[in-house]
Order: sequence, then C-alpha cells, then structure tokens
Amino acid sequence: MSGNVVLLDCENTPPNARVIMHHAIASVHVDTERCLGVKTMDAILQRRSFVCDDPAWLKTRRDALIKYLEKHRVPFRQDENDPVIHVLGRARVEPPYVVTSVFCDNSIIGKRVQELVMKLG
Repeated sequence: MSGNVVLLDCENTPPNARVIMHHAIASVHVDTERCLGVKTMDAILQRRSFVCDDPAWLKTRRDALIKYLEKHRVPFRQDENDPVIHVLGRARVEPPYVVTSVFCDNSIIGKRVQELVMKLG
C-alpha cells in the first residue's frame, strides 16, 4: 500500500530491520518463499504488534476514529453492532482501526482514508 519495503536481517544479533522508502526504489523482486508477515517480523524483532485484541482498547480506538471523522466532516457510516466503519462511501476500516486495516477498491480513496487513520495516531 505505501510502496515502502522492509528488509529484515536475521543473521545479526539482535535482528535488524531497515525500511527503504518508496521514492528510493527503482524496482522490486519479491521472493515469495522467503516473505514474512508483519506478526512474524514483530516476533523476531521482539516488538509488540499493532494488533490489539483487548475489547476496551478496540472500542476506544473505534470511538476516536469516529470522533475524528465527525470533527473533520468526513462522510462515514457505522452501526454499533458492526465493527466496520465505512468511509467516503467506498472504503472500510476494520478492527484494529490502523492503516493496514483500511480496505478499498479505489486506490485514491483508499490512500486518503489511510492518511486520515495515520493522523489519528
């Protein structure tokens, strides 16, 4: 989504991660046999994952996103019985309400909603 690449070096102790920004990348070849997911990288780097399963934290995060959208007059719809927040009529933000939980078929709207979620903090 962002175009940035994370390189993980597990040969050193402790493991080291480098982020290559999208503007510095000319081309990318992905070795699908050696790809790691975010949770695996977090475990290797001994970092806490952004995903939080605590219902109270999820509710606080959801409420903060709704308040942010209302404050900035961004059109959205939500239902108390549905954890998904629908933004700009096209994008959905699912728990845990972080950048990686924004889904949209329209890349322009998806990027805009991701930017809004990033500003939430």
